[in-house]
Amino acid sequence: FFSCMGFRFVTLAAFALGILVGALLVTLSHLLSAPEEAPSVTCSSPPQAPAAACRCPVQVCEPCSPCPKTVHQCEPCAPCPEPREEDAARQADSDGAAAELTIPIPTVSSSVVLTPDAKYLGLVQPVIALQDGLFPIPPGIKRLALDLGSSMYSPSGQRWFRRGDGDDLAVIAVEPHPYAFSLLAYTSHPIMVDNPRSFMFYYPPCRSYNGTKMTPAPEVWYKSCFNRSHRDLYSRRKQFFPLNAAVSNKAGFSPFNLGAGDSGVGSLYEFKHGSKWEKKRPWGWTQVPTIRMDHILQFLPQNLTFEIVKIDAQGHDAEVITGVGEFITKFKCVIGEFDIRAGQEEYEGTENERKASQGVDYRKFLKGNGFKHVELGLWVNTRFKEAFLKADYMCTAWDINVVHWRILSTLGIPKAEWPKMNTG
Repeated sequence: FFSCMGFRFVTLAAFALGILVGALLVTLSHLLSAPEEAPSVTCSSPPQAPAAACRCPVQVCEPCSPCPKTVHQCEPCAPCPEPREEDAARQADSDGAAAELTIPIPTVSSSVVLTPDAKYLGLVQPVIALQDGLFPIPPGIKRLALDLGSSMYSPSGQRWFRRGDGDDLAVIAVEPHPYAFSLLAYTSHPIMVDNPRSFMFYYPPCRSYNGTKMTPAPEVWYKSCFNRSHRDLYSRRKQFFPLNAAVSNKAGFSPFNLGAGDSGVGSLYEFKHGSKWEKKRPWGWTQVPTIRMDHILQFLPQNLTFEIVKIDAQGHDAEVITGVGEFITKFKCVIGEFDIRAGQEEYEGTENERKASQGVDYRKFLKGNGFKHVELGLWVNTRFKEAFLKADYMCTAWDINVVHWRILSTLGIPKAEWPKMNTG
């Protein structure tokens, strides 16, 4: 009896042990094959309602875009796309330095981006309607000029168009200050110009053509104030392409100093402590897109005559000109505030010596591409001696005039070959 009972007990124990081992194996198998859970991230500020969404830190998805959110947790990030070849910057220096990649901007969607510091959302907005993949240059246009740092007070495009041969000229004007740019945009839109009461811009009292002080009623302001310095931009609006961005040697986004009492002193740099602008009431900062001009110039018809690059970038002129890249050799002249000590004394980190030590040397860039310094901020391209000899150039800006014989002398053209002219 006892031996029979013992046999039954051993049999039952073995059966129970087998079931236990099988259950453990099944559990272990499920654990090993289970997908990894999405990382749990607690937002700094909890949602106010169960359905509200909160923003998880951008580092969760680096270098991808911030991931989609639900209440308290972030969903897994999608894999980053491979960088496109066209996102690489063109040649940065004349000595053949390696091309520099643009700053990666996290993409939220095809029309929304997030700045690298995750503090600003940006909109991708079409600004130029291309024709056959190129800028819509009107028929008859043969020449191109760049007004980089156009300003609302003294756009050089206005002076260039005023020349007798402005009929065949196209101007690309780039202005980073959002409020100054709004006036340039106002100029290029006939709907706004023809309906001033619907788009009112106030301005301090100005003087009319006969010197009479006038009040800023919308119609009077446009016809007698704004129109004095911008009327040619309006009449040539099909030849005028304003862009709201800061020009640099890198593409991406950057903080922008809105100025203090004057939009003309807006800059990518901070005012130096104790400077005259720092003592005024600053207008604060915003974010602006930064572009390299060679990324824009590749969409221009290359049979155009590239006349001039004018730069007024409040301490950032060296970066602007190096961002023109290999296209610089196509321009006859460059005008910039490269050595304006007053500007370098107003902004932090704008000294040319400091920039040169960091690899941004405008002198090396221009000399290496065949340019010679004339005077002030004017540099001329030695490849165009024949054009300069014939006075076939427009090396002027709003407030800069250069005597013709100084250019010829700088180029080393013998006086015997100079045309008859007044050299006084």
